[in-house]
Amino acid sequence: MEEDKKPTREEFETMLRTQLEQQFQRGMYTAAYGLTGAINELIDTFKKKPRKKLADYQKVLGDIARLCAMKVKNPDKPKEE
Repeated sequence: MEEDKKPTREEFETMLRTQLEQQFQRGMYTAAYGLTGAINELIDTFKKKPRKKLADYQKVLGDIARLCAMKVKNPDKPKEE
């Protein structure tokens, strides 16, 4: 019976970097997918509205701006006490 070969330190570091990069890409994809979905939903709802006025345009633009300006906690910044 062959023993399981343990990866070298370099192999382990490479595998770890690859996994972290994939996890980062998954997170970025999920965030972008959610944001574009929310914006598209706002636009679709706006398109269906009859007799659009300037205030309607301003409201949908404001809603989109709020979505894009959402404050996300930055894990690299120290917590304020």
